[in-house]
Amino acid sequence: MMLAKDQIAQRERTCWCSSCLGARGRVNMTSAGNKLICDTCTHRDKPPWAQQMARDLGTGLAGRRKESQEEGKKLAQRLLAPSMVKPHQGFLAIQARERWSTSEEVHYRPGHFWLAQAPDVLEVRQVATRCTIEGVMFSPGDFLVRIGRYFDRVATDTSGLTFEEWTPPDGGSFIINATELRAVNFTMTPVVQQPPLQEVRRSGRRAAVVSTPPQPPPKEYTMDQLVDDDIRSRCW
Repeated sequence: MMLAKDQIAQRERTCWCSSCLGARGRVNMTSAGNKLICDTCTHRDKPPWAQQMARDLGTGLAGRRKESQEEGKKLAQRLLAPSMVKPHQGFLAIQARERWSTSEEVHYRPGHFWLAQAPDVLEVRQVATRCTIEGVMFSPGDFLVRIGRYFDRVATDTSGLTFEEWTPPDGGSFIINATELRAVNFTMTPVVQQPPLQEVRRSGRRAAVVSTPPQPPPKEYTMDQLVDDDIRSRCW
């Protein structure tokens, strides 16, 4: 079953029930880790679908990795653009090299990534020599990105498309190598909408619009399924 670019699902035995024949991947099936389940299948003994990457070999895995790393360096140079700081925009996706918590297991499948936001990027600089900084390896020409807050998938959302913030307990920060960047400057939807601007009317005068008091940044966002698929397709 084709899911998205470079993504398929497969299972050992097929099923001819009406529900399975109408299955359309993550559109109407439940994603649980790397498993894809047809909840209304009439034959419960059938195994679930397994989600996986399926790439054209092209230059091979090493070549694909090199291409992604070079693209990450280009993306790092866009982090300081003015458009990155607009509300609910300026998000960046970082490919996950390891699981951050056991609660992530339910959503862990090929192309796993986490998020940060431009206002939380505290530093971006190019590294001139091969070195290790705070446990992260850098080669000449790599970009160091320091982050103060990131977003992980909410375990209770079976779609895996809701993200919640996490801030270092000590109020500190952490760094990544920009070679792990897979997308920047895309939009997310806050779970709790911000209060709208208030319109104040005065007799004999034009209507005046006043802004609401400053609000804290949202702690939860949702991602469009197509955005999720697109970012995963860029991971190797």
